[in-house]
Amino acid sequence: DSNNQILLTRRDKKLRSFPGAWVNPGGRLDPGESLNDCALRELKEEVGIDIEVREDPIKKTEKYYYLNKQCEVKPFMVYESVYPTMLDHGFPKAQYVVIFYSIKINAEHSKIKTKIQNDEVDKAVWISLPHLIENIESKKMKSELQCHPITSNGTSHKTEGVPSETFDGIYPNAIKEGIGEGHLRALRYYYYNFLAHAMNVENTSATAAKF
Repeated sequence: DSNNQILLTRRDKKLRSFPGAWVNPGGRLDPGESLNDCALRELKEEVGIDIEVREDPIKKTEKYYYLNKQCEVKPFMVYESVYPTMLDHGFPKAQYVVIFYSIKINAEHSKIKTKIQNDEVDKAVWISLPHLIENIESKKMKSELQCHPITSNGTSHKTEGVPSETFDGIYPNAIKEGIGEGHLRALRYYYYNFLAHAMNVENTSATAAKF
């Protein structure tokens, strides 16, 4: 959102691949579908956020809007993923090429209308990306992270403390949750290469080299 809150979803624990993983909304590319269209469709299907597409007939380009304010929609990272993620858990059964998109909505999360798709997502939260990354990078993790859970009616006004081990480590962590490896790399990449510079965070170049 406009305050650098990001939307993370937890994959339903009944799913065959990555059950319980915290990830960005997303899914498979349909035949004949563009990457941009896929990103916007999955965002609407999984969490109910409907981005308006407006075509410029002269420039033959597309612009994106939410609540009549222009949004940023752009890819920023490609990642190859397999499941299971470690040979200790068995040989890979699935392989994916994941293209991560930044969809920047110029509105506070409380103004963004959402609706969770219960078939694939069992929980979703808005959480500060700077605070999330700082907590993951810190040697002394906080016991809780503050977030704004999305309720069944789509609101996200309430602040709730989530145990830090929920997002600690790469999926699957000790409690069989955590952030998917590719998604964590994408969040860190976006933070250090785009957001941190805009926020004048010091020593970002050395940290960005970790990717």
